[in-house]
Amino acid sequence: GEDALPATYEDGPGHGEGDSLAADIGILTHRYLELIAKDGLGQWPLSRLDSLERHLVRWFKRKDYTEPDSQQGSAKVLRNLRAALKSEKGRWILGEHEAAACEYPVTTEIGGVRQSHVIDRTFIEGDIRWIIDY
Repeated sequence: GEDALPATYEDGPGHGEGDSLAADIGILTHRYLELIAKDGLGQWPLSRLDSLERHLVRWFKRKDYTEPDSQQGSAKVLRNLRAALKSEKGRWILGEHEAAACEYPVTTEIGGVRQSHVIDRTFIEGDIRWIIDY
């Protein structure tokens, strides 16, 4: 369906050692926030979130979570997304802005050591470059 995650976000099975339900809730929340920002707020009324539950549960199950954990993870992701869409600040962050990008890769080099980073959301407003860390 249209609310399923794009194929690139359909991670393979297994939540592997060191991963946790909380980390996967964060990953999935970030991915949907990216989709909302890219699609535009007008495409994401609160009512649309209701259609996501089965897709979210399926995603957690594919990562080998139990039914209760999959339901819990889905509920928390939905709660996070609702909070972002209901919040004035959340809507501002996810709204349309000049030079906006999500999950923006950046490489730094300090003292000869290169590191890769990903900026959750960035944009320009009022001659200020905003860098948002969800």
